Amino acid sequence: MKLFHFLALAGAAVASPLEKRAGPSVKIANGTINGGSSGKIEFFKGIPFAQPPVGKLRFKHPLPYDSDFGELNGTNTAPLCVQADGSTGQEDCLKLLVIRPATRPAAKLPVVVFIHGGSFSAGGAEDGNDGTPLVEKGVALGQPFVLVSIQYRLGAFGFLPGKELVGNANLGLRDQRLALEWVRDNIAAFGGDPDKVVIFGFSAGSMSCLDQTLINGGNADGLFRGVILASGSVLPALNVDHPKSQDVYDTLVSRTGCGSSGNTLECLRNLDAKTLQKAAYSLKTEYGHLGINLPYLPRPDPSDSFFSVSPDAALSAGKFSKVPVLSGDTEDEGTLFALTQANITTSAYLSNYIATYFPGYEQEAKTLVSKYPDDLGISGAPYGTGLNGNVFGQFKRLASILGDLAFIFERRFHLQKVCDQVPCYSYLNSALHGFNVLGSFHGSDGMVMLSGASTVPAQTQQRYAISFITTLDPNGDGVSSPLIQFPKYTSANPQLVLEQGFNNELGKDDFRATQYKYWSENVAKFRL
Repeated sequence: MKLFHFLALAGAAVASPLEKRAGPSVKIANGTINGGSSGKIEFFKGIPFAQPPVGKLRFKHPLPYDSDFGELNGTNTAPLCVQADGSTGQEDCLKLLVIRPATRPAAKLPVVVFIHGGSFSAGGAEDGNDGTPLVEKGVALGQPFVLVSIQYRLGAFGFLPGKELVGNANLGLRDQRLALEWVRDNIAAFGGDPDKVVIFGFSAGSMSCLDQTLINGGNADGLFRGVILASGSVLPALNVDHPKSQDVYDTLVSRTGCGSSGNTLECLRNLDAKTLQKAAYSLKTEYGHLGINLPYLPRPDPSDSFFSVSPDAALSAGKFSKVPVLSGDTEDEGTLFALTQANITTSAYLSNYIATYFPGYEQEAKTLVSKYPDDLGISGAPYGTGLNGNVFGQFKRLASILGDLAFIFERRFHLQKVCDQVPCYSYLNSALHGFNVLGSFHGSDGMVMLSGASTVPAQTQQRYAISFITTLDPNGDGVSSPLIQFPKYTSANPQLVLEQGFNNELGKDDFRATQYKYWSENVAKFRL
């Protein structure tokens, strides 16, 4: 199972495809982009924002695209970045997609920059999340905006750890940052307001957005004024040169045949991209990197200020962008990831498995596990289903732990650290409660967000998000049914909107308080 990739796959089934037609043109410094149109929207695909990160630029910081492309056919879908077993995508992939209303007012429109999910190893700007339905919905609501969907280096190409990468780590985050700079410099030509940008992501894309608020000590540098985080927030991480991180690098070097090289990084740099990716992908399919124990993710690199400390430490130090936040999760975030561990049938297996995530802190991990009742799944995820849905011995208990460790607790920790300094709003989506064995699983909120559906869950997700994009307040365009007034989330009163299948209610973000208290007090010991 590809961690965090479900959203991209599910979105592909619901997002309306962009039709290719002759249409509008936009001129920027690099040339003229000839786009297309579909109904009430116009689109411009495959716009390069960085030089191709190939050859000597592999494993290097991205460089701004400084060539003149003359006229660019903006109706062709850009290739994905290299992913899967190497048979999908290419290295020359640092492109973005712009979607705008076909009819626009004279004033510049608010902008949302979307960062796709996919476990930091999969997905793309148009891979099931082209944004068309959301832009169309904004037009229908009288809240038009411009959407930019970006691509960034994935897997080993974008997030390879190891001491050899010190100074050149987190290249995927650097690609995202350069894309945001491109938006600042160019979006006005498309009718967007560079001073009214919100960043928005799902899953790994949401975690990336959180990281963007921490880069350079939290200096947003005028690149965005708000952030929407959907099923992804803080991802506590070990340094890029930690022994656990180094093991990923050393294993990759061994599997590519670069182990005997005098310069292993240069050897990796000179490999065929498909050969490198095939070896890199092999790590993700193995027991030690299933669940949420990713080999490739943003890891702190103390060599400069870009991303120098773990996100939990940055938040605790107050080093974050002071911008409004809309953050939410699905109720049963962990069920998809627990499915990959069907061998965990006893409490002892479960305890030992979670302990492998946190080398040096195995006892703390086991203590955390012990705080989740071993009750035949009654208190596990999907929640509120009693004895039903326990696919294998420890499935529901494991799903509860994984969902908390990767999503629920991280969202709560983030909000508790920032919500007394910036406006915060938070939700818990339970729209699929009781409808399937996985409950309201990871990504199920994103499925309806990017669809053309008019169900209560779809209206809720879309209207709250569009209001936040355009006004920085989910209540900004009113709260007519099925919406309700979205309360501000504060440390003293952590209120949530509970998004359900047929209505919305208010609730408190205080569930599993005992487990959260232990985790948050020991968060530095629970870094991946």
